[in-house]
Amino acid sequence: MKNIPEKNRTEETSQAITRKSRSNFSGSFFFLPAEKRRAMEAVYAFSRLVDDAVDESASTLEADEKLKGWRRELEAAYHGDPDHPVLKEIAWAALRFQIPKKYFEELLAGVRKDLDQDRYPDFEALCAYAYGVASVVGLICMKIFEVEGPEAEESAVLLGRALQITNVLHDLKSDAMRGRIYLPLNDLKHFSLTEDEILQGKTSVRLDSLMYYEIGQVEAIYAQAFGLMKKLPRKPLVAAWIMGKVYYRILQKIKKDPRAPLKGKVSLSGGAKIGIALREWVRSLF
Repeated sequence: MKNIPEKNRTEETSQAITRKSRSNFSGSFFFLPAEKRRAMEAVYAFSRLVDDAVDESASTLEADEKLKGWRRELEAAYHGDPDHPVLKEIAWAALRFQIPKKYFEELLAGVRKDLDQDRYPDFEALCAYAYGVASVVGLICMKIFEVEGPEAEESAVLLGRALQITNVLHDLKSDAMRGRIYLPLNDLKHFSLTEDEILQGKTSVRLDSLMYYEIGQVEAIYAQAFGLMKKLPRKPLVAAWIMGKVYYRILQKIKKDPRAPLKGKVSLSGGAKIGIALREWVRSLF
């Protein structure tokens, strides 16, 4: 390892975290130019690390200390010399693509919210949460894609919101096992559901109705996001199109069986993901 240039060592750390995650996002990076792919892998790795600081810590205190550590590393990335290889990559990406530090700060604040809040009163509150953990990542991505302007920013916010709320529906069971309910509480009340029914994973026609209702709201957000993205240059956004279409397809699988998230993981086959990626790549060429 000592003969490998520093850049390669730090880059490999981000790549390793991205590959290990087996995320629906990572496949879209393949279609990006080398520098943009490197930056996206760094951003994804950072997001994964701070998310794990919350999800894998034994206590709130431990998670909070870890997040404070990542905040210090972020400060060093923008104003000095960070120690962690992923933050060295963030420092490079931030300089290369002029990514505002406030976006990463908002991401840290959004992730930290899980330490203090595990219920959301209404859809607007859920959208505000989605901004901090997903939409702000979309804004970072737009800087890396080098697509500017109000429509680019709005589409990033909307697509991030749609992806995150798709995750809320997808992760219903795993979140409940952690005592978390992201479905809006006023929607539970509207469909005569209790928190215990969600936490215990009880299926019912009432839960089906709630799921269909939330899916309809998310479909509308995807439609808004895709509508705005169509007004922007397609080739630089190929990774965003792939991410969006993969998650939209997952949402459609849940729509076919709204009880599926309580039975097990809802996912697409590798072939389906490759098919989506290739179609979006071909569309980006014209």
